[in-house]
Amino acid sequence: MLLFLSTAPNGRVSTSDLFEWTGYGNRTYFRKLLRQMHDQRLLELSADQERAQILPPGSAEAGAIVCNRIQ
Repeated sequence: MLLFLSTAPNGRVSTSDLFEWTGYGNRTYFRKLLRQMHDQRLLELSADQERAQILPPGSAEAGAIVCNRIQ
C-alpha cells in the first residue's frame, strides 16, 4: 500500500482506490491494516477514513522496500 501511496501525485489517494489496486478480498481486514499504518504514523487517514496520505516515515519505508527488492 505504501508503494501505491508514494507514487500518487500528491501522496493522497482514496481508500477505495487503494483497496481495488491492492486486490485485497476482505475490506474489513484492509481497513484494519490502514488503521495500523495510521497508528504507526506511516500514513494519515482522513476522519471519515475515505482518504489516505503518505507521511514521511511511510515514504521512507516505501523507499526501503524498493531498495531491498533491487539488491
